[in-house]
Amino acid sequence: MYTKTIITLCLMLSGGTTFQAQRLKPFKHETYGYYGYKDDKGNVVVQPLFEYAGALTEGMGTVYNGGKYGFVDSTGKLVVSPKYDFAGFFSDGLAAVNIGARYNDEQQQMLGGKWGYIDKTGKEVINVKFDEAGDFRNGKAYVNANGKYFYIDKTGREIK
Repeated sequence: MYTKTIITLCLMLSGGTTFQAQRLKPFKHETYGYYGYKDDKGNVVVQPLFEYAGALTEGMGTVYNGGKYGFVDSTGKLVVSPKYDFAGFFSDGLAAVNIGARYNDEQQQMLGGKWGYIDKTGKEVINVKFDEAGDFRNGKAYVNANGKYFYIDKTGREIK
């Protein structure tokens, strides 16, 4: 639960944040209320077509439309169409994604569903099967499967 809360808070706070290594910054259209991306000169690179757009990490930005999350790359190309119920940031080349989660307003966190990982092409590299999933750091991520917490490598195998 802690990991899901942290991921949720990071996504909520990242709307106006940009990272130095990236050149695109999310913006909200003043009239229409949709989000897109501008470059560091203020030029619109991705038209404001999304209900939400997050800051880029590792060259990938989280976008939200129709209750689903997807990703754009640093050129503004939609790499992963919004199809996940929740998605984290990219770290170590992978992003945690969720199918079946619902946001609980009272607890202010994502609940339920199963987690897996995708790469920057949108390929599911670790099956959606975990109850919780943390970010990858130094080639490993902390996950929960049926109440058992452990580390996995980038292939999804448990690290002993």
